[in-house]
Amino acid sequence: MKDSKGFILFDAAVLNDSTKLSTIQGYELYKNVKEQIIASDFTILGYIYWNVQYITRQYELNNLCIERRASELSEKEPEKAELFKSFLDYQKQKHQLFSKDVSCITWLLKTN
Repeated sequence: MKDSKGFILFDAAVLNDSTKLSTIQGYELYKNVKEQIIASDFTILGYIYWNVQYITRQYELNNLCIERRASELSEKEPEKAELFKSFLDYQKQKHQLFSKDVSCITWLLKTN
């Protein structure tokens, strides 16, 4: 959403252009996102990449919490144990993705 001063901070998770993957549900290639920003009549004033080690560490901590809670819930509701395990597996796959093929970027944009 544009603010009244004509600037916007835009956070996005994008596929690295160097990845061998062309699509992953929910993520676009960096170059495609950049082209969409420019086509939307914004000027890119600057951008920063988020620290990969920080993001990786956050995922590791989150996964530990999820694993602990999934174990607790599986004991309470054994019939849903597979659901909890599936969610944890999904989170671990996402962690792998962010450590290799996806970058988090914040852009400073100006309206034209």
